[in-house]
Amino acid sequence: MDLVTVIILAVGGTTVPLLFDMLRTFLPQRWRCGRAVAAWHRQTLLSLVVGLCGVAYHVFWQSVLPYSHPHASPVGAAHVLVATWLWVMTVWNFALCCAVDPGTAAAPEPEPEAGQGKGRWPAGSHFCRVCGVRVLHFDHHCPFTGGCVGQKNLRFFVLFALHGWAGTGYACLLAWRPFRDCVWRQLTVPSLGWARVPPPDEQACRGLASRSLLLLPAATLCGALGCLALLHLLLLANGLTTVRLAHRWRVRGAASLPDLLRLRAERETDKWGLVYGAGAGAGAAAGVPLARRLRLLLLPSLPDAPWQFNPGLARAQLWAGALLCLAGAAAVALLAAELLATLIRVPGAPGAASGTPSPRAAAALAGAAVRAAQPFAK
Repeated sequence: MDLVTVIILAVGGTTVPLLFDMLRTFLPQRWRCGRAVAAWHRQTLLSLVVGLCGVAYHVFWQSVLPYSHPHASPVGAAHVLVATWLWVMTVWNFALCCAVDPGTAAAPEPEPEAGQGKGRWPAGSHFCRVCGVRVLHFDHHCPFTGGCVGQKNLRFFVLFALHGWAGTGYACLLAWRPFRDCVWRQLTVPSLGWARVPPPDEQACRGLASRSLLLLPAATLCGALGCLALLHLLLLANGLTTVRLAHRWRVRGAASLPDLLRLRAERETDKWGLVYGAGAGAGAAAGVPLARRLRLLLLPSLPDAPWQFNPGLARAQLWAGALLCLAGAAAVALLAAELLATLIRVPGAPGAASGTPSPRAAAALAGAAVRAAQPFAK
């Protein structure tokens, strides 16, 4: 089974419902329907994302890096250190964003002048209909984690978006050279004036086979995480929550964007204070030492006490359901990959008799890259 085919199918299969949930936030009320990613999907997303990150790191170590730099070289060692740091920070922050309780408000705050049993909820709290809880300093219900983002886990969500964007961008940078040599420069399109350029090392391209197409899923994830990271950096700079931005968008439409881009949007809270762990209040982030800011940005951290894990993670039946969902998704991906490999297999090409997809068959999954492996299939 071709690993790159499975990776592309997995990335595409997870991106569609996540993008649907993100777009739902900005749709008018009459066009909105139920969410595609619910709270009980948290275990599935956690297992799937951590597993994909592990596979991506293995492929980087075994295929992408050796094409350009030996592991023992100083440049190769530097790439290993940077890639490992980005991988650890991305997985750590994503796992904690899923696992940590966002800061659930148990009951309204009592008011002395109110009657018995009456009170008011803390300022900035919001009730999430998907999770069925009220969250302190609620930002949004995140389709990428299957849970709410609030006071206790906003830091990990922001750091996950930033490090995930940087990590996939770094993966694109490393995957570009094998894609350029083994795929892009092998295209022959006379109408565009493209002519095939022999690769510097044909043996290395044969060894990579379809793994030279790893730039495609990396670029897809980089684009999605880049949009997510840029949006939340703008919200951080404006002190605006995602739920408040969605409300303004439904009321004013695109007219709400100029204030956001000029950093003049109505400030709700000091979100930087929540990220740095300084609490929520006017100017809370201003008193955070620079050393703490750098430590939170560059090293794994835990939320400020008191904190607890999300209660839903302790439910064994949800983990069993997550494993079943992953097994079903893996079976569907494997069957789809086998079907595609069978449909595009070239008679007489290497691997056609043994049932293993040839480099040309794997490249055909990317459309225009079918011709890339023709010199190697001869």
